[in-house]
Formats: sequence, structure tokens, C-alpha cells
Amino acid sequence: MMRINPLMFFRDPLRWIAGILLCAPLWLQSQTPVNTTITNAYHVSYRDIADIIVTLSSDTVSTLVGPGYTLGLSKWTDVSIVAPGDSLNYHFLLTNTGNTVADGISLIDTLGTQLGYIAADPAALVVGQVIRWENLTVAPGSSLELTLLTAVDDLLPAGTEITNMATAQSGTGPPLHSNTAGVIVDSRPDLRLVKSVDRDVGTLGDTLTYTLTLSNTGNVVSTANFLHDDLPDYVQVLDWTGAATLHGGVVSWNLGSLEAGASRSFFLMICGIPSSKTPTSLPFVLSIYL
Repeated sequence: MMRINPLMFFRDPLRWIAGILLCAPLWLQSQTPVNTTITNAYHVSYRDIADIIVTLSSDTVSTLVGPGYTLGLSKWTDVSIVAPGDSLNYHFLLTNTGNTVADGISLIDTLGTQLGYIAADPAALVVGQVIRWENLTVAPGSSLELTLLTAVDDLLPAGTEITNMATAQSGTGPPLHSNTAGVIVDSRPDLRLVKSVDRDVGTLGDTLTYTLTLSNTGNVVSTANFLHDDLPDYVQVLDWTGAATLHGGVVSWNLGSLEAGASRSFFLMICGIPSSKTPTSLPFVLSIYL
């Protein structure tokens, strides 16, 4: 029977863990140039029985980066609400985040019975309700946008939802499906409100410029619109655009009407003032009243 001296473990612990497999997956960055050599080695340190730190290194391994492409496909519409008989424009965006050209791509969009084909850019092959683009090419790090103009059926009732999805195919790989783009058949306004700021980090006394954009993506005019921005008590309002009023820390715009498909933008300039209540970030509440 083999006898094991326990002191052997303290003198050379790696001898007793040699059977452990350690894995550390690494993510290769997109668009890493072809023929790039990636080298890597592991290092381990331990303290032996004499309290001496011992460092060991593995062999260096190398990997050669080959060519490849990674496709992405998204789809969206210009509006969220349509009326019977309206035209509806779809946008497609093919992206390539790989390091080589993606070519020979087919993009297929099958329209439902609620839609009819009008036009495509670039030109597409149309067979019934199937719209097909062939031999598309996307360079590495680039994108390709396509559009499809359709007509909404005249007899669709209010509340009908029209959903649509596209599919891309390249070579023998699996098909790539886009997100589902949907619209509602109705006659009403649909307001979208977006707020952005010109910097992510600022200090007290800095001037921050906010952009407020209100859009009507519906198909009917929106009337009696009021825009309100509630400001905290540790900021000072410097200026704004549009016919606004400031009262009790609230900046208000009386917008009146906003036509279908129209948008309006306003700018609001503020600066932070020293206060015991001043936080490290500035929250703002933006609201729209109809």
C-alpha cells in the first residue's frame, strides 16, 4: 500500500490539484482584424511551507483570428397608428459587426392580407405578398437601410393590429429574424415625449441644457397640449425657448395643437446651486397633459 506523507502537500500543493480544470471564456471583440494573433498565458502564485511566494506560469497559447461576419436585423415604422387606406412605410436595418464582408444576403418580408405593396427602395422582387431583396452586401462595421412602402386595407375596422416581421438569410446559416413591427388601425393622436441633456456629468454651477421633444405619431391632430417640467429646488432656471411660464419650480408650455406627424422641440437651461439637499444626480419629471 502506498503511504502519502502529508508534508508533501505543503511543499508542493500544485502537485495535488493538477487534476482540476480551470476555464475562463474570453469574448473576442467584433471587427478584430483577420490574421490577428491572440496570445495568452496563465499565472498562479502560492505561499510554500517556508513562507516563500512561488509563482508559476503556464505555456503561452496562441489563437489566429479568422474571417467572419455577424449580422443584425431590425425593423420599424414611421408611425404607430394608421387609418384605413393610409400608406405605411417600413424601415429595415441590416448591420454587420464582423471583420469581413457579408454578401449574398437575402431579405424577405411577407405582408399580411391587411397590407398591399406600393414600392421598395432598393427595388425588390415582388411575388404576391412576398417582398424579396437578393444579393445584398454589408461591409464590416457598416449597415444597410431598406424601405418598403405599403397601403393599409380600406375596410379594416378600428382596433385592428397589424404586425410584421422580416427575415434575412445568408449562406447556409440559420435565418435571422427581425423584431416585430406593429401598428394599430385607428383615428387618434399618439404622443411621444423625449427628454435629453447635453452632458452626463456636471458640477454645481455648471449650465445644463435639456432638450424636450414632443411628437405626434398618430393620424389625428392633438389639441390643448400642455407640457410641464417639474424642477427640484436646488437648481436655478437660466433660460428656455418657446412661450413658457415659470411658477413654483415648474416650467410650463401651452402648446396648443400638434398636427399628425409633427413634432416640436424646446430647450431648457438650468444650473445647480449649493444646498444641503443637493444630491449627486439631478432627477427631473417631465409630463404632458392633454
